[in-house]
Amino acid sequence: MNRIIVNGEDLDLYPQDSVNLNIKVNDLADISTRNSTFSNTVKIPATDKNKRLFGYLGIIGNQSRKPYEKVRCHYISNDLPLINDGYLQIKSTSSKEFNIVLFDGIIDLSERISGKNISDLSLFSSLNHTRSSSSIVASLDNISGYTYPFANYVFNESMDFGLLGKVTASEMMPMVFIKTVLIKIIEEAGYTYSGNIFNNEEFSNEVFSMNEGIVENVIDFTLCLPKISQVNFIKDILNRYGLILRLKDNNIEFAYLEDILAGNYGFIDWTHKLNEIKSEKYNTNYAQNNLFSFNYSDKANTDGDGTLFVTNETLDLNKTLYKSVFDFNSDVTLYNSNGFVTTYNLPLFEYKEEDEEIVLKPKKFNPCLFKLNRTGNDFEIRETTFSADTYNVISDLELIPTTSGCSWTEYLNDKYPRLQSVLNHYKTVTADLNLSTIDLHNLDLFKIYFFSQTGQYYYLNSVKSNGLKTSAELTQINKLLEDKGFILPPNEANLKVTSLTKFCPSDFNYQFGFTINYEIEGYQPEQLFLIINKLDGEGGNVISTFTTEASLNYLQYTHYLSYYSDLESGWYNVQLFDPQTNIYSDIEEIYIDCFEGEEPEPSTEPSIEIISYFYDLALNGEKRMGYKFNNFTPTSATMLIRGYDYVNGQPEGNTISIPLNNLTQDELHIVENITTPSGLYIFYQVKIVTSIITKTVTTLI
Repeated sequence: MNRIIVNGEDLDLYPQDSVNLNIKVNDLADISTRNSTFSNTVKIPATDKNKRLFGYLGIIGNQSRKPYEKVRCHYISNDLPLINDGYLQIKSTSSKEFNIVLFDGIIDLSERISGKNISDLSLFSSLNHTRSSSSIVASLDNISGYTYPFANYVFNESMDFGLLGKVTASEMMPMVFIKTVLIKIIEEAGYTYSGNIFNNEEFSNEVFSMNEGIVENVIDFTLCLPKISQVNFIKDILNRYGLILRLKDNNIEFAYLEDILAGNYGFIDWTHKLNEIKSEKYNTNYAQNNLFSFNYSDKANTDGDGTLFVTNETLDLNKTLYKSVFDFNSDVTLYNSNGFVTTYNLPLFEYKEEDEEIVLKPKKFNPCLFKLNRTGNDFEIRETTFSADTYNVISDLELIPTTSGCSWTEYLNDKYPRLQSVLNHYKTVTADLNLSTIDLHNLDLFKIYFFSQTGQYYYLNSVKSNGLKTSAELTQINKLLEDKGFILPPNEANLKVTSLTKFCPSDFNYQFGFTINYEIEGYQPEQLFLIINKLDGEGGNVISTFTTEASLNYLQYTHYLSYYSDLESGWYNVQLFDPQTNIYSDIEEIYIDCFEGEEPEPSTEPSIEIISYFYDLALNGEKRMGYKFNNFTPTSATMLIRGYDYVNGQPEGNTISIPLNNLTQDELHIVENITTPSGLYIFYQVKIVTSIITKTVTTLI
């Protein structure tokens, strides 16, 4: 049962309507994507209740703003929340129905901060201050907010660096800690945060420079901050540190992709959830040479660039994958009273002649990314350039910006080697999965998934589900895990027969044969054959051989094949064989006895026979069941059908109830055109209940 809740009330939905959810994680084929959940377009009836909840939308003369709002909602399936505190958008309205789309996940964060710049944060009003030598010195120990690193902020001039370096307060501008801005974006959007990135010393030490100088001593950040959107600010951090986000209970967790690919968040065995691998693909949205660049003010500068190389000759040669919102400022060597020194030019001021006077004027320059170097040196500081201002000596607090650790080459070497390994052996599969609502509710986007049918570990890119059918796109990462030694490789390839069951001719089936259940371990064969040998006795010699192709369709982790033939009764052995790998299963032996000799005395006890016609090809897909009352005639009888979880050994889902009208004993009766319970089931539990006895079987229909 599906529920969509708005303002504490359930919207009216169409009976049996399904909501197709698309759960997007982070596609390794395109690292620009981040996780989110959204639905297909859902049609709901335009009932009076729904019109009221949507502000009477669709009624002539209505003034509803709902189509222009993010309507907060919850989506619940089978009593489990799949979208908790998400929102819906109304796409269109007709006289009969509304078309809506549901959203959840990090897509909601991007929507909340869409159109906002970092200058819109209330944070900066609390950081405004009066610039002076004392406020500058006080900021040098800051690890959040702002600080004043020593750089060359005046166009075409140099500063004194090194031991007893000299700086002028009126010619300096603050830099802001990137971590501080990130935290405030998250908090002002209404979320909490977590993740190892917030304890990362390199990240905590990152700052960025202002976009324009301020001559007045009052520093108002709204006048000097760069025009960077909050969305792009976060995206820049995610790309530099290779981060993936997930939203849970209003908390945004940041995780390194490298940690996920290493299995640091754990593994889940989905062997029993796999129905079938539908397809494979081998190309990505990358090129062979993927450039990461900066927003350079000097267009000839490429010092901060880095390239992610992918070994795949079928890809395009070059591609610019990402361009940072920041500039990469190359260091310069200047000569001053201390000799040759290394510094950075950040020309946010310039001296100009005005009315025959030389005055300090503001100047614009691209915001630059730096890390901080606390040298421990002494320095001297004065308020202004006026001759009356004297320098004061400050001990041990010299603070220098540096681009060491800020180039894309350094970020890629640190945060992308495992992704590069995956891309060099890229293979993504599309799989049909048997996922319940509970599985979707508990879906862990940071874990690595394993299928014993293929013997492979996978990173989960995306999941699509409508409550009945689920498909997923997963990227194979075994080569990475083996190369890096993070986990042991999967088990050796093996074919294993788990059971062999006979069936015999009867009034309801003119053939006999056997059903073989088998498992494929450690790999995925492309073709499989069943070898059937007729023996001259138990453990005897082979009289004749039959071969038939075996099924590769996935049934949880167990495969099955039923073999029918006009064989004679006797001893047989069977064996599975993969002709491409020369892998054989063990040999299983069975005796098929169809009472060719003296038959046992028939029973006089009441009993019920239930007959499946699943293998009758003449039915052309029609579903029917047979039944027979032996030695009694019931006064009433009912057939109950439920789905059956073959792995857990339990019935589940809704029940189909069919009254049985033909009650004559010792005669075969047929129920035509059976409707099975909703859900992706291979097996079903069929139960016939009478006033005398009850019979239950698990079968195919």
